[in-house]
Amino acid sequence: MTPLRIDIAVDAGAGGSIAARVYPPAPAATADLPTAVWAVLAPGAAQDWRYWDFRLEGLDGQWSYAEDLVGRGMGAVLVDTYGVGDSVYNGHGSELTTDVLALAHHQAATEVRARLRTGELLPGLAPVDPVLIGMGHSGGAGITVCLQGQHSTFDMVVSFGMPPAGDFGGYAGGADEVRTMLIPDENGYFDFDTSTSMPVSFGPDTPERIVDAQIANKKLVPPGLPQLMQPGVMADRAKLVSVPVFLAFGEIDLAVNPLDERRHFTASDDLTIHIQAGSRHCPQLSGARHQIAETVFSWIYGRMKYVRVG
Repeated sequence: MTPLRIDIAVDAGAGGSIAARVYPPAPAATADLPTAVWAVLAPGAAQDWRYWDFRLEGLDGQWSYAEDLVGRGMGAVLVDTYGVGDSVYNGHGSELTTDVLALAHHQAATEVRARLRTGELLPGLAPVDPVLIGMGHSGGAGITVCLQGQHSTFDMVVSFGMPPAGDFGGYAGGADEVRTMLIPDENGYFDFDTSTSMPVSFGPDTPERIVDAQIANKKLVPPGLPQLMQPGVMADRAKLVSVPVFLAFGEIDLAVNPLDERRHFTASDDLTIHIQAGSRHCPQLSGARHQIAETVFSWIYGRMKYVRVG
């Protein structure tokens, strides 16, 4: 499965572009769906689009979450965070606040929806008016929730592993310890020592080669992602989210009590909290990866006929 890369111009902050990899749904699977459904997937802090389509030569089994989605009839758009990876920001990194990141990703997702409606997202793809899902992991989930609260971009939201309170209580030392490690470089970015979070992120069912690859592939982090740990930044936006929300956490994760996170989503009358048994912060790279994909898809499938398409 080879995706098509596209670059979507945005004018948030000093302007730039969001790089995305587009995966069309498996044609045979779409026939079983009541309507077209696509997801825009945002990676966590220090990650890029490859978190969702993980590949490593010689690795046993299939570890691509994108493949799990498209095989069920969903289209997938995997983005790099604004100013990270292949996404480009034309200004200074210090300007990439949470609000700037949220606006840029809102603009990119809005363009994805527009191109799907006109049939211009991919060559040969017929126009569709899809249910559009905002899906994010960790910091990417935080940005997804924030942009939904501020801009009402998506028809549903799926958030993996990000507590809106931003306290990171499941992480040894909590958010306060993380903050002490974050000192910006001359370009305004942060070099987060991801090795310290590995015990929370991965369990014994994740091969060491995957853990090593995640550490080796880490990216510098723009300030808008650490800002999600500040009290109120994510929570104040989460309370404005009115679409269906699926919050997924591992049995070991950043949230101390995942069930308590429902208090932040007061505007949504359709909130599901799922705790994946045996999983940690990165379920897509765990032994439960196919199970969590099926659980999320079943949740989406049960709602796609009833949600209001934006």
